[in-house]
Amino acid sequence: GRAVAEELWEIPLTAALLAAAYGLKAQREQVQRRMDEARFRVVAGVAHDIRNPLASAMGFSRLMAEGGHANQPEEMVAMAGLIADATSEANEIIDDLLAASRLETGELTVAATPVDLLRVADSLVDHYREEGDEIPVRRPVEVGEFVCLGDELRVRQILRNLLTNARRYGGPHIEVRIARDAS
Repeated sequence: GRAVAEELWEIPLTAALLAAAYGLKAQREQVQRRMDEARFRVVAGVAHDIRNPLASAMGFSRLMAEGGHANQPEEMVAMAGLIADATSEANEIIDDLLAASRLETGELTVAATPVDLLRVADSLVDHYREEGDEIPVRRPVEVGEFVCLGDELRVRQILRNLLTNARRYGGPHIEVRIARDAS
């Protein structure tokens, strides 16, 4: 009697464990599918973002190669500048992608050094102004340096991403405000 009862108890327990394991596997597969879909959307977005500046660089370099502006050196210089800007933008996008990959794998290194936020913000805003955007910068009232401890490359990357997103999605009026936290 007792052996039969134990066997009867083991069957539902085994079935329950198998069902739970199958449910966990199905959940894990669903999470993996969602992660794969998200990864695909990121890669597609990055590919689109890289194509835009590369298409500009290719177009201007073809115009230069065809020699239609050979008698107008100032236009050639302007086109060369546009090519440099476009390839620089593509390079920045690739740097962002590599940083995200390093962050995901735990290989991202951060060098904590003094960073002058005003200088970094000014240089980025100047870049956008060269492209024709008028971005006012509201500075802190207090005079002096505006230095924090951080990794200048990462600070520049974050500010550039914020400005780029503001240009794309924030409407026509962008303002950079730099202020100290009271704490």
